[in-house]
Amino acid sequence: MAFALSTFAIPRQVPQQLTVKAVLVDETKTKSAQEAQARQKQERERQQRKVEEQREREQQQKEAQQRKAKLDQQRRAKADAEQKVKADNARKAELKARQVAESKAKAKAKASAESKAKLEAERKAKAESERKAKLDAERKVRADAEKKMADAAAARRESELAASMAAEEQLIAARTSGELAEYIALIKQRVERNWVKPSGSASAIECEVYVSQIPGGEVVGVKTGRCNADAAVIRSVEAAVYKSSPLPVPSNPRLFERNLRFMFKPQD
Repeated sequence: MAFALSTFAIPRQVPQQLTVKAVLVDETKTKSAQEAQARQKQERERQQRKVEEQREREQQQKEAQQRKAKLDQQRRAKADAEQKVKADNARKAELKARQVAESKAKAKAKASAESKAKLEAERKAKAESERKAKLDAERKVRADAEKKMADAAAARRESELAASMAAEEQLIAARTSGELAEYIALIKQRVERNWVKPSGSASAIECEVYVSQIPGGEVVGVKTGRCNADAAVIRSVEAAVYKSSPLPVPSNPRLFERNLRFMFKPQD
């Protein structure tokens, strides 16, 4: 605020004017100082407000960033959760699809196995039926053949028995008719003719002789049984039998025997 002073002199009032002027100057200075202080205070307050506003803005920015980070984290968590849910659903769907496929495959395999088993059972049943039929036929054929063989064998045995009985009857008839005695007598005569009596031997020799021969009369073995002569005579008798080989054959072939027995009793 400015004050204007008049230029006219008031001689008697100068001291009072100076005092007023000084007071005005002091008041002006005081007021200016107060205004400066007020301005400084206002500046400080402004600066303080500015700092506080800056701090508040920074805090707000920080909180906004934190909120944004939190939201981003929540979004990512939500996205991850959704992705996980999708992945779980996909895995569940894949697992279910695989289970369905496996179930279908198992059902198909089971049906195929049952079909194969049924066909195999039918094949085995048919084969077993055919085998049994074949066995029955073979048994029947074998039974028929065995019956025929048994009948043939029985008939053969009956025929052989009848032939044997007839031969036996004929042999008995031949023996009883004196043909066997004649056959043995021929053998004895030949052996006696071929016998060389050892010197110094006793008279009235009587030896039991066993002869083994084959068809045709060839002698294959000789031995003596009861004999009243010494060893030299026995050897001479055996030599006579071998010398008589082949022995006479019977007129009736049924009288031939491989093993013969006769008494060697040479006449002096």
